[in-house]
Amino acid sequence: MLRKIVYLAYLIKISIISIAYRATNKYFPNSPWKLWIKLYLSKELRSSHDRRHMSALTLLQANLVHRPFSTIITNLNDENRSYLVWPRMKSTKLIYLIGDSHVEFYGRCSKVILEDNFGPYVLWLGPKTFLGGYFSGLANEWVEYCSKLVNYIEKDDLIEQRYFAFSLGSIDIRCMFFQLLRFGPKISFLKLMDKFESAVDYFFLQVVCVMKARYPGCGVGVFEVLYCTDLPGESVTSDKEIKELLKLRPYPILGTFDERSAWCEDINEVISLACKRHGIDFLPVNRYLKVKDGRKALAEEDSGDRFHTTNQYLIDNILSEVVNCMRGRVC
Repeated sequence: MLRKIVYLAYLIKISIISIAYRATNKYFPNSPWKLWIKLYLSKELRSSHDRRHMSALTLLQANLVHRPFSTIITNLNDENRSYLVWPRMKSTKLIYLIGDSHVEFYGRCSKVILEDNFGPYVLWLGPKTFLGGYFSGLANEWVEYCSKLVNYIEKDDLIEQRYFAFSLGSIDIRCMFFQLLRFGPKISFLKLMDKFESAVDYFFLQVVCVMKARYPGCGVGVFEVLYCTDLPGESVTSDKEIKELLKLRPYPILGTFDERSAWCEDINEVISLACKRHGIDFLPVNRYLKVKDGRKALAEEDSGDRFHTTNQYLIDNILSEVVNCMRGRVC
């Protein structure tokens, strides 16, 4: 009973702080408190993703309304209801998952993966892409943001080992490639791949290698891009229609299943070669997916939204690749 009371008190505390963050972000965006609250929640909840920050409210509702006086629900690995880890485990070997929204889901590992005191933290950059980062020149902004989070998380702690695992590229193949090839300025696929290779090199040199140099002795890897859903893409006939679609939901599924699968293979080859050039681990993801019509795909039963995996088996195996690299095994 005491454990239930302590847990519910914890949920209430995190919920209040999360609401304060939302209010500060909306009404006082330049307040110095905004950064402090963001750092505190990111450390306490092991993620800077907004889903994690509001998850305590969901769990309060689940425990008080839907399951009163029954077994306490401590996490919900679900796309719609988000996820919360409690309590924050003290870790001396830290894994930082950095990048797009896939890192939020890769961070939802079970305790089995943490048996050797490996602790994952999610440093979410937003719905970012290789191409977008390259054309916008966002590298320094990303590095400084990640460094602030890392320094705050590790404050007053003795860290034996750290590993940075990066994830980008999903939105490139799910949305941007189709948009650029069909409705952008006239550009061939080969020309687009040249631009993409430049974007990957930019990311490696200006983000991955900078973080590696800033934290000497750390391990560094880049995730293979997860194959997309086998669902058909949205039916659009012009760039104007895509822009209207983007107002309704960010980065929709475009192109056919075959097109997205082929693009995924192509960009994973580019990322793999960049890893070899820079001495960075290439972290496998797709070996754990099911085969659909002769191609790997993110199956409906493995994903709540058909973009991200919520399958615990997949998540644990994906994060095991990082843990194995930290232990010195070949990725």
